[in-house]
Amino acid sequence: MLIKHKLMANTAILAIAMIFMLLLLNFTIGSLEGDLGIERGIGDIKSGVLELRRNEKDFIARDDLKYLDKFNKKMGGIIKVIDNLTIAFEKSNQGTNDIDRLRKVLIDYSSRFKTVVEVQNALV
Repeated sequence: MLIKHKLMANTAILAIAMIFMLLLLNFTIGSLEGDLGIERGIGDIKSGVLELRRNEKDFIARDDLKYLDKFNKKMGGIIKVIDNLTIAFEKSNQGTNDIDRLRKVLIDYSSRFKTVVEVQNALV
């Protein structure tokens, strides 16, 4: 075999290896972006729940219905994030039991807060 043929074979093997590495890099980046999206969603839920609690406390302290509106808007946003997380968890073949429980707890929390608002308004 001539040196020219050996160099051409080495070049072809190198090109195939580089293409394989590029494909592997793209796959890794895609999976990391998905994981980062999940992490961002979880962070959004944590901060959103804190804002819900702040709106609840502000309503109780000031008896102003604008905090109920803020609460409802934030709750809607959190539910959308939970829906997106459910889809992301299903795509990554992870269980959604904890997310479903979180959704139920937040919906229960929302209904109980609305009951508090109704009772507070009835007292005034």
